[in-house]
Amino acid sequence: MPYSQPFLSTKTLDLNTIHRVVGGTSQTTCSLNDTDINARSGPVNGTTAKSFRHLQSGGVHSYIITPGGSTSSSYGFNSGDDGNSAFGSVYQNLTNINNIYSSWEVIQALWFGGMSPPQFYFRLSKYNIGDTASNSGWEQISLGTTSLFRQDANYSVTNLDMVWVWNNVSSNPFNTSGTTTLFIR
Repeated sequence: MPYSQPFLSTKTLDLNTIHRVVGGTSQTTCSLNDTDINARSGPVNGTTAKSFRHLQSGGVHSYIITPGGSTSSSYGFNSGDDGNSAFGSVYQNLTNINNIYSSWEVIQALWFGGMSPPQFYFRLSKYNIGDTASNSGWEQISLGTTSLFRQDANYSVTNLDMVWVWNNVSSNPFNTSGTTTLFIR
């Protein structure tokens, strides 16, 4: 996957994060010589030597969300396309999401604190019927200090939507006033 912008520009790049980005399991034993880590890096100076530079630069897509709803139950952005009340708003440049999924738009980025366990939903909807997409093209969603890895989500597809759900997101990742920037990397 080509990377073009800072991946973890404000965070420390540790071995566990590298391992998670390349598809490994968090908090398991790993080293820089692991096959999965080495397989994700490209050649250096025309050789087969490996580099981790790509992990510091990521295809970053950002959305500015003005959250709404109840900070204790459901909070964030909901377009109302799911049949529930609409609240919050999102500024999305459709070019951003089209770089990952052509003809899809963000219709839900929502924290459900009132659920047991608390969950975070990320939902995309087709605006051109017949378009297809797969569960790939990005590694994580970040909001403030919360990072959610795609591989840890429960993923489902309906006729019109792709949905990722993360369980046990115990604290609200959105700012309770102003805006929150959601990054897809």
